[in-house]
Amino acid sequence: MYNLIYTSKEYEIGDMFDRFGRNSLYQRDVFRYNLLSIDEVDEERFIDDKNIILGNNLHTLIKHSKKIRNLMIKKNFIIVAPFEHEALHDLWFNHFVKNIHANLFPQKQVYMVSYDINSKETFEEWKKEKNINSDIQSIYLDTFIFQNLDVFFENEEIVHREHFEFKNIKPFRYVCYNGDPKQHRVEFVESLQREKIDKFGLISLLRENNPLILDREKIDHSDMTTQRYPINHYRDTYFSVVTESYFWTDHGEHYKYITGISEKTYKALLLNPFIILGGRHTLKHLRKLGFVTFPELFDESYDDIFDTKKRQNKVLECVRNVCEMDVEELNNLYHSELIDKVKHNQNLYMEYDRKKLFGKFLNQIDWNYES
Repeated sequence: MYNLIYTSKEYEIGDMFDRFGRNSLYQRDVFRYNLLSIDEVDEERFIDDKNIILGNNLHTLIKHSKKIRNLMIKKNFIIVAPFEHEALHDLWFNHFVKNIHANLFPQKQVYMVSYDINSKETFEEWKKEKNINSDIQSIYLDTFIFQNLDVFFENEEIVHREHFEFKNIKPFRYVCYNGDPKQHRVEFVESLQREKIDKFGLISLLRENNPLILDREKIDHSDMTTQRYPINHYRDTYFSVVTESYFWTDHGEHYKYITGISEKTYKALLLNPFIILGGRHTLKHLRKLGFVTFPELFDESYDDIFDTKKRQNKVLECVRNVCEMDVEELNNLYHSELIDKVKHNQNLYMEYDRKKLFGKFLNQIDWNYES
């Protein structure tokens, strides 16, 4: 049996174990556990259980550090810090590692969770950069398969197929949303403009100067309904260009290893064929999960390119090639082959065995570590 142990005065509902495990909207009982306060736990009562101490609140974790260190002498107590909506990098690592080391928590029993599928490699590269020795573990969760995405869709319905019924030639080739004007997004949009293929796309870029606006002037990140995708954008386009959240520009070398697959990819995957400006092997991981990609449209070798500038240029080339296709040929391909592949992705997402996938996440935890 698993016990989930919180260190704050009251349990703050909504961590990943609660939202994705106990109260998932997709599948019940993905992860079953007892919920306990640190004050209810002693060294003898839970000797046969697997005990997870929540480590997302460093302040209260440190407050109870003496008791937690005593508990962690037992091999069935670990700390798990769920940062599942982030891909961890320098600032996160530095703050968390510094505090875990300073308070003498057994490092091999401490786990950081992010949605970076290369979380282990990213952390190892960061340690090399900073010349830091640490046995803290960095593991990943496919967060956005578990995340409730209905708030991002019209009528709060995840599966839409009405745009597939539009048989005429579409007025645009692609849609490309860029809410947060990060450097790689600005550079990519400017490259579309230089190549004069921006005219083929529905493009947003919500920057302060010279913004590109489709249907809204700003996004309120506290109100997910402001991030809904209008279905008419998909009726009017053949594919989505996804500019993911994490893409190396001028960060440390460890940042190049980050591959985070966020709601941006899954929202596109559920509505359109797609190409992704993101981390290396994004497509490889999606295919591993069972989703299909679109080599009929794109040279997907871009997914294997480690050099970020070369990968960005290859994505641009792929977009340009589809923009230069005969539109009748593209329209026929879309209706004869591509729609069925999008429907496959929709069906798989809705029917995904999330309990099995959460089990794979839990298998990254080593309960038989050597001290």
